[in-house]
Amino acid sequence: MSKPLVTYNATTGALRNNPDAFAEKNDYVASIVWETEVGQEVSQGETIATIQWGNGMKEALDSPEGCSGKIKYLNRNIKYEDLEYKPAQLLASIS
Repeated sequence: MSKPLVTYNATTGALRNNPDAFAEKNDYVASIVWETEVGQEVSQGETIATIQWGNGMKEALDSPEGCSGKIKYLNRNIKYEDLEYKPAQLLASIS
């Protein structure tokens, strides 16, 4: 079973990339397109972004277990080349 691409901390509201999961993909991220906006309510399992991989494949990025609330922040300056390296980047803040 593959590792989830993102983790969510319910205490801080931080949605972060999981570097180990991105490294497992053996491909680079070409782009991440947010399917949500700041102020929007999201719930667990909802698609919040679409990842386009270097090979042209697209993958929905769904909010993980326990993740629901209002989006307070979306990181529009993600360093794609660093998603597979620690430390994890803050992708969004949800509370």
